Amino acid sequence: MIMKQFKEFIEERKLSLYRGHDKGSDPMEYNKQGILWITPDRKLASTYGAEISEIDINIPKSGRIMLGEINRYGTIIDLLSNVRPPRTKKQKKLYDELIYNWGSGTQEMDLPKFLHKIGSELTIKYFKSMNGKVLEATEDGVRTYGILK
Repeated sequence: MIMKQFKEFIEERKLSLYRGHDKGSDPMEYNKQGILWITPDRKLASTYGAEISEIDINIPKSGRIMLGEINRYGTIIDLLSNVRPPRTKKQKKLYDELIYNWGSGTQEMDLPKFLHKIGSELTIKYFKSMNGKVLEATEDGVRTYGILK
């Protein structure tokens, strides 16, 4: 009886997740950079594409890289300011390449573009070198998750 009540409680608390995507495309398809962006906010999901789908997916608990608020203008260094520093030689090398790739840390643009523009493959590669599985960001106060392929 208690277990049944617990399962019902969990089911009621289940987080609905939404994905904005191109009309007619598979909502579970990763973007060109290998990221599947999802959010619990339907309105925010509508800014990701013409069609909105509610999806059933488990967000991995481990391997989260916290990016903080990303709806702002800044440099790659600003994007990485909440991310732990590189610990291994490989991570340090990728970090240095990443900074160099984006104008030695001086190129400024909307922070999400560091994850979407040409050259962002290096950003994703760096996160993966840190055993990243999920990018967790905030967009105007709303939590957003980017599951890495």
